[in-house]
Amino acid sequence: MQHVLEAMPRLALYSSGRAGGPAARSLHQAAPRRRLASSAAAAAAAGGGSGVPAPGEAAKRVESLFAMHPTLTLERAVGDKHGIDQNLWDSCHFRAEIYPDLPLATTWRDLLRRTVQTAGRDSEAGWVGPAAQACPAERWTVRTVAAQLRSRDQLRAMMLSAAGVDASGDPKPGGSSADALLFVSGSHPARHLPGATKWLQSSFDLLLLASAMREEGYLPPSLSLWAVENPMLSPVSRLDKKIENGAEVIITQPPLLWNRTALWFEQADKQRLSQNVKVVLGLPIVPSVGNLEFWLRLCGVRNTAEADALLRGFPQASSGEGSKQYHAAAVRRWNADLIRKSLELPGVAGLHVMPLTKSARQMTAEFLAEGTLPSALGPI
Repeated sequence: MQHVLEAMPRLALYSSGRAGGPAARSLHQAAPRRRLASSAAAAAAAGGGSGVPAPGEAAKRVESLFAMHPTLTLERAVGDKHGIDQNLWDSCHFRAEIYPDLPLATTWRDLLRRTVQTAGRDSEAGWVGPAAQACPAERWTVRTVAAQLRSRDQLRAMMLSAAGVDASGDPKPGGSSADALLFVSGSHPARHLPGATKWLQSSFDLLLLASAMREEGYLPPSLSLWAVENPMLSPVSRLDKKIENGAEVIITQPPLLWNRTALWFEQADKQRLSQNVKVVLGLPIVPSVGNLEFWLRLCGVRNTAEADALLRGFPQASSGEGSKQYHAAAVRRWNADLIRKSLELPGVAGLHVMPLTKSARQMTAEFLAEGTLPSALGPI
């Protein structure tokens, strides 16, 4: 499998055609080329002159981030809910915080409304508050770049802004920068119209564009490129293609339809794909059957027999003395079992924890305290 695409096609993608005409070509300035040459010389020196290229700066940082197993990452709340999960981040159990492209939503109608309202706008995840306390290991900020209905020029500008650099690739004074960008196609309804894929950008396009921009020096060499996959719907070949397009970390959708997810991970492991990329399994903390149904719809698998069976098997609330405590304990066991099974899948480098509700965040804190969510990190 080809891990690094030929430079020429990628440069052509960035500087011509759909990537933009004269405006894109005007970005080819001497400073980024000098930075690229310096990076290449440093890599050759690090390789000891053996002719084998040393791992890139971003790849080295990824290996360091995932040195401890399992690595935990946290889906942060944005928009008017920003900060409601600060206690989880301050626990120091999470190595990376991921800011989504859309504000927090817990119902399908709310998600659809927010998706339509924010189409074409910049992500709301730009502001990241300072850490309340020091933690014993480096931690990352990951910002999502969603194609949605945005043009390539808009997406290029979003990448530069998230990386904290200007159009020439130079750091912006006093600006904050992401450690990684997470590329997604987006869920806007217009993306599902006939022929939309011919004129809308996809996560595959974004990976190629970002890889080319990083090679040319417009994005920092330390910036890691992440993407998303859905094991319940997509073949493993999509994972292979995203690796070829430059993905260094893959965040998966939750393992709600277990048999489909397990088969996907087994195939990725058999094809040795999970050895070439860090695969982080998405983990929703599910407090209710209503929340579970939301996740099933979000992942595009609600209208399946497996989803119906999953909903029937989720602990149901009932009335009566002691029923509330009994139901809460049953829900905790359901989530704890999902965590345990998830960590047993082959090739899982970590868990991306996604607590969308107040009760889910409380359950997450309890799981961290008792070790159900295992982490080698902790407060200083």
